[in-house]
Amino acid sequence: MPNSNAFDIVSPEGFLTDLVVSYRKYKISKVKPTRDLLYIVMGLNHLREWIAPGFKGGRSTPNSAEEFFSEKVFQSREHQAIRAVCNASKHFTGKVGTSVDYGANIDDWPDFDSVQSVDDGPPTAHYIDNRPVEVLIEPLITLYESYLGEIPK
Repeated sequence: MPNSNAFDIVSPEGFLTDLVVSYRKYKISKVKPTRDLLYIVMGLNHLREWIAPGFKGGRSTPNSAEEFFSEKVFQSREHQAIRAVCNASKHFTGKVGTSVDYGANIDDWPDFDSVQSVDDGPPTAHYIDNRPVEVLIEPLITLYESYLGEIPK
């Protein structure tokens, strides 16, 4: 697989490892900064392009194991939802139903300056089309791990 040269993340396996570590931290946190989730969402959306550079999911015919896997990811229900959020955030369009829960105690706020609303506090949960993001992220991580290898806990 090609070397991406993205700072010190130099392979799809390395990128997946970083995404999984970031997701595990996000999942166990009392408060869930949207910036952390956006990194995970954008990374999971684009990781298939690291696996099969130049392959256009849904528009190209797969010709290699990498491209067949990329197409499998592209067609998955979870990736479609993640891709929609990624593209909506990139283009700042409201075409995807996202929402958040709030309610963290002010003592649990890790970074007061990044809180978008002092009245609400930081997010404690995120949803895509009324589904917790975890029900989309975890199957997608499992799919990537089925190809790149499981990330140790």
